[in-house]
Amino acid sequence: MRKILIGLSVVVVVLVAAVLVVPGLIDWNGYKPEIQAAVKQATGRDLRLEGDIGLSVLPSPSLSVEKVAFANLEGGSVPDMARLESLRVHLALLPLLTGNVHVTSVTLVEPTIVLERLADGRANWDMAPDGAAPAAPGAGGEDSGDAGGAPAFALDSATIEGGSVLYRDVAGGTEHRVDAVNVVVSAGGLEGPFEADGSFNYQGLPMTLDASVGRLGAQRSTSIKAVVTAADRALSATVSGSLDGSGPSFKGEAKIEAPDLGKAVDQLAAALGGAAPASPVGPGQPFSVTTAIDGSPSAINLNDLTIALADSRIQGSVAVGLSAVPTVDAKLSGNRLDLDALLPGTAREAGGGGSAAPAAAPRPRGQGRPRPPSPRPSPCRPASPVRSTSPSTPSSSGGRRSGRSGSPAISPMAPPISGWRPPSCPAAPS
Repeated sequence: MRKILIGLSVVVVVLVAAVLVVPGLIDWNGYKPEIQAAVKQATGRDLRLEGDIGLSVLPSPSLSVEKVAFANLEGGSVPDMARLESLRVHLALLPLLTGNVHVTSVTLVEPTIVLERLADGRANWDMAPDGAAPAAPGAGGEDSGDAGGAPAFALDSATIEGGSVLYRDVAGGTEHRVDAVNVVVSAGGLEGPFEADGSFNYQGLPMTLDASVGRLGAQRSTSIKAVVTAADRALSATVSGSLDGSGPSFKGEAKIEAPDLGKAVDQLAAALGGAAPASPVGPGQPFSVTTAIDGSPSAINLNDLTIALADSRIQGSVAVGLSAVPTVDAKLSGNRLDLDALLPGTAREAGGGGSAAPAAAPRPRGQGRPRPPSPRPSPCRPASPVRSTSPSTPSSSGGRRSGRSGSPAISPMAPPISGWRPPSCPAAPS
């Protein structure tokens, strides 16, 4: 009996060792044709495995794939819809023995994805099995809602290094590019919760992301919070609230902040267009927008809206209807808008609001205020007469002399001749 137990133990050890060691000794590159044929049959597209495939169990189960390419739709702008420099997946061993999948890490190095809609309306993300027509947009199979006994799945972290996504609509003439993606994502399962933290460039503008999403489900509300910063954190946007999948609808709050709007505008313009033009806002002016959001596929309502720029403040609400003909209903009121305080100094001077007269030269100490020079009488009109308010007596010169001694005030007796002017003066306009 003892020999039988020893023999069984040896067999078990050998089998376990074979399971753990043999996968690392197999050349998995020989299975490339089978993998490519399976993808072709499922999607109707070609998959190219240009690098090596590795699979090992010790010290933990891991899979590695190098240089993968997935073909684009025929007529697309580039040959490949997706490319991947390398993929590395690590799993926990013990959950596998119980039928569960616990992915400890997934690393995608330089993934590149091109999403495009062609001029004839076809989209390269619409796929169909080999020989079948692509499904119509919006069509899909029935969801039974039953997991069907699928194994439990958990993901500790997924890392994207140097990724890029390009969306191009040929018919609409639009293009959006997100590149330099370096993001770490963690998930508690296929339905969440999810957390993401990283950085990326949108249309060349550096941005950061810190987001969290609760468990997804059609019959439950999912909490969402995302903080996005741009232009070296000169501008930030925060959205938080709950997403109801049964509607769907979203209720929450949003806030946009720029501690220095002039600096944020300069950095945004420099990042998007190279040389930054002069900012229309003076330096040091804080800017913020806060609002409550109530959104659905039919309407978006912004309530308790507050827009603040320096000491200026606008409050109200905005309702946007998303029908066939969009509508906007805004009710706003504000306290004041001080443009002189908001505009930069050069703009105020150009408008005349900020120009100042040059300072007068300082006077030497000990001297009094200088007496202004006496005005010279114009040869084109007689000097204004000086009238005395005291009683006057006739003088021998034909004028009047003030009764107060030592302060004469002479006024001409004869009235001026109408129409008379010195010969050198121009005629007055009639």
